[in-house]
Amino acid sequence: MYIAIKHQQVPLDFVIEQDALDGSLKNYKVLYLADQHVSRAASKAIAEWVRQGGRLLATAGAGMLDEFDGPNTTLRELFGLEQTALMWRKA
Repeated sequence: MYIAIKHQQVPLDFVIEQDALDGSLKNYKVLYLADQHVSRAASKAIAEWVRQGGRLLATAGAGMLDEFDGPNTTLRELFGLEQTALMWRKA
C-alpha cells in the first residue's frame, strides 16, 4: 500500500494512536489503516473523525482487534462487518 501511495505522488505521513487521541486526525482527509490491533480509545477517536467527514480505508483484518486482543466492536460497527476468519496465504 505504501508503494502504491508513493507512486501516486500523494504526500504521506505515518500517524500513531496518540495522534488520534490528541485530535491530530483533524489535519488529515484520509487515513489508511493496516494494523490489526487498534486500542479502544483510538478506535473511538477514529470513528468520530469518520463521522465528521474523514475517510478511512483499511486492509483486510485491519482494526478487527483491540489492545487486549479482543474484538474491536467500535471499528467493526464502523465498517459494518463481523470478522469470522482471516485466512493467511503462504507465499
